[in-house]
Amino acid sequence: MAVNNAIKTKLKQIIELQEIMIAGMTKINPAISLSPRIDSSVLAGIEKEYQQVRSKISDENKDIFKNNIKSPYSNLKLVISQYNKLIRKKPYSFVAKLMGHQTIA
Repeated sequence: MAVNNAIKTKLKQIIELQEIMIAGMTKINPAISLSPRIDSSVLAGIEKEYQQVRSKISDENKDIFKNNIKSPYSNLKLVISQYNKLIRKKPYSFVAKLMGHQTIA
């Protein structure tokens, strides 16, 4: 049970970081229409939007970018890496298979 809770906690962290990033990107570019989910297509969309926002950042939006986009983005990458490593380790890999958890691309 504790193993499954550790995996679920990582998934919740990923969703929370996505929500923070999407809210920050929406402040800079209101046309962004992403919703936080554990899905490789959503993560690819966040990556694409991050690159676009980063390339078009203006001076007045630098603080928003740094606090609401860049920092959560690096944390998101770290948590995804930790999650993928976690579900490959024993006994987590056994529980992950039983509960249907898969690596995130």
